[in-house]
Amino acid sequence: MTATDDARRYRIMKAAVVTFARYGYRRTSMEAIAQTADMSRPALYQHFSNKEAVFREATRWALDRSAGNAETAAAAAQTPEARIEAILGVVLALHTPGLESNHFYELIDEVQLRAGDLWSQYEKRIVDAIRDLLVDSVERFDIARSGMDAEDIATVLFFGTKGISLDSHATEHRRRHVRVFVTAVLRGLAAS
Repeated sequence: MTATDDARRYRIMKAAVVTFARYGYRRTSMEAIAQTADMSRPALYQHFSNKEAVFREATRWALDRSAGNAETAAAAAQTPEARIEAILGVVLALHTPGLESNHFYELIDEVQLRAGDLWSQYEKRIVDAIRDLLVDSVERFDIARSGMDAEDIATVLFFGTKGISLDSHATEHRRRHVRVFVTAVLRGLAAS
């Protein structure tokens, strides 16, 4: 891909995400995506055969960006606990309805229906990153003594964070609950 192709793809993906968030899946048209991307509808059809193809690729793009943000946030943190919390903070943000979308829950349903495989890949990537942090931190966490394996613990941390995201309180309140949750789980794994 050339730099022009990359820029065009970025523009289309960003426009698709914004348009789906604004109108939901059902009310979004190829025309609306093209207008938001500042291109013609025929030009958009040169890249995608239909709305579902755009939606799947926009889902892949958004999830790849979220996973990349989680990995970047983890790399910047100083301790294994802070790295895990950083990853889960990005997960929490992905599961928190934004002000720009009145169609957040509809879009979650559409992702499950039309791109469930991409969602599963995202979940696996995040769980694997948490698992790897746990395994690489044997000096801090005694996973063997816990009687559990790192995959199960990572899965519980991931899905626990998704559950916390359903809390109707403000974002900072949910972030604090994730911090408490991570601390409680990791204290139970602390090496003696």
